[in-house]
Amino acid sequence: MVETTSNKSGKSFVEDGAICPKLFTRDPWRIVHLLKEPTKGNESLAQVIKDKAIVNGRVKGPLFKVTARRSYCIQKGFPSWVEIQRNENLFGDALKRSAIVNLSPQPGETSTSAKSLEQLANRWKHRCYGEKLKELEPKIVICGGTFSVLNQTLDVDCEMVQTALTGMQYFVDPVLGAAFLDCWHPSFRGKHSVEYCYFCESCKDIIGKLRL
Repeated sequence: MVETTSNKSGKSFVEDGAICPKLFTRDPWRIVHLLKEPTKGNESLAQVIKDKAIVNGRVKGPLFKVTARRSYCIQKGFPSWVEIQRNENLFGDALKRSAIVNLSPQPGETSTSAKSLEQLANRWKHRCYGEKLKELEPKIVICGGTFSVLNQTLDVDCEMVQTALTGMQYFVDPVLGAAFLDCWHPSFRGKHSVEYCYFCESCKDIIGKLRL
C-alpha cells in the first residue's frame, strides 16, 4: 500500500516500506535502505523496484544494483568482491528481502538539496521515523547519503555516534534498537569494487562490535 501526505504547496510525499513484506519479515537482518530518491507523482519506490528493477533475479539500474548488493553483502556474510561479481543474479532476492524508506522527497525532481531535505525530514519525521521504522522493526538501517540529515532530524547525541575502523560512522537508536550506518549514496561516482570493499569491511567491523 502506498502512503501519501501533502504539504502546503499541494505536492505529495511518498512513504515506502518492505519490497516483499513476507520475505522482509522472515529475514533475520530486516535491512532498511533510507534513501532520498525522487519519484513520479505518487509512485512508491518500493513498488517501482519490485515491478521494474528486478528481472529474472537480476537487478537493473546502477542505483538499485548497489542498494541490492549492500543487502546481499550483509545477508550472505560479507563475501569477497570476486564472489559478488559472480553472483549478481542473486541480487534480486536480496533486495526483495529488504525495505526502502524515502526521506520525504518531492516527486518529479531529479535531485533533492540538503537544505530541502532538512526541512522535509523535520516536517515529516513523526510519520517517516516515528511510525514507518517502528512498523518495519529493522535491525540495520543503511543511510545512503542521508546520515547527516537523519542525525539532525532525530537529535542524535554526538556521544552516540561511533566510528568503525574504516572511518564509517554509525549509531544505535535506543528506541528502535537498530544500527544506522553512514553510507555513500548508491549513485556515487567511483569504482564499485572500492565502494563495496569499504562497505563490506565497515559492516563486518560494526556488526562484530555490536554483536548483531
